[in-house]
Amino acid sequence: MSATGANPTDPQSLPPGAEPCPAPLNWAEVVQAVAAETQTASIPCPGQGDDSQLVARVYGSGPPLYLLGGATGSSFLFDLTAYLLRETFTTVRLEHPNNPLQSLTLLETTGGSIRELVSGLGHEQPAIYAAGYGCDVALDMQQRQPGFWSHLFLQNPSVTHPMYWRERFLHSLGRFFSRPMGTLPGWKAVQIENHQRYFPPFDGSRFEFLLNDLATTPVRDVSCREIASFKADWSRFLPALATPVVVIRTEGEGRTLELEAERFASLVPQVTTDWMHSAGHYPYLTHPHRLVKLLKQYLLSQPVDAGA
Repeated sequence: MSATGANPTDPQSLPPGAEPCPAPLNWAEVVQAVAAETQTASIPCPGQGDDSQLVARVYGSGPPLYLLGGATGSSFLFDLTAYLLRETFTTVRLEHPNNPLQSLTLLETTGGSIRELVSGLGHEQPAIYAAGYGCDVALDMQQRQPGFWSHLFLQNPSVTHPMYWRERFLHSLGRFFSRPMGTLPGWKAVQIENHQRYFPPFDGSRFEFLLNDLATTPVRDVSCREIASFKADWSRFLPALATPVVVIRTEGEGRTLELEAERFASLVPQVTTDWMHSAGHYPYLTHPHRLVKLLKQYLLSQPVDAGA
């Protein structure tokens, strides 16, 4: 940036109406600070592996907001977002049950463990932000118990999950492998190609944080979750969904996810679609300030307008 250019962090140097960029977060310091004040709870997940548990990490103060990620990765990826919400919401960052064995009942058993957790924490009608596979868990819960969630923030949801026979075959085999995802041939190269471009260029270690986190997820866990999603079909449920829904679209979703998200939004009565450009598949890690602004807009300032 030239000496005479506008400083995006200095409001005095910006054009009228422009918003200054927030100060960048030091992710390592934030994760450490969040860990020091987080309370952890574990709930058994009956019907899965003998040691299968759903882990929740509770942090902050205010109304409850649950955060649930996709098939790969841990709840630590939400720490930057939770930190920015700490004075407004109690965030409950959920870990999908480990060591799942029964894909056909995984959505149901996961939802049962979450309901038990919510009851134990004394939360009534919390909101949830879910991404990828997490969307299917949240929708299955809402279908089984209408009104359980007050708001559904769904990142890249799908009505159905098309899967080629080769993918189905690989996931069927993957259920028997406990090795971590990071040991698969070519795995790291794929992650770099798909995700690195969306991370802040001034903070390369944040992308390494993502890689290290995703790499530890066992292959069997990912495979069971993907198969559970493949079995889900929300085409009949969505037209009857009475809960306000915000569909969050992100750059890099690909043509298949793009079409599914559009189809999804067309079926939901009370829906708003919001677009997070240049955020990639992990906006809660790449651009947490923007995501927090979006969440607060709907939860604190205005209702979700039907058909927007």
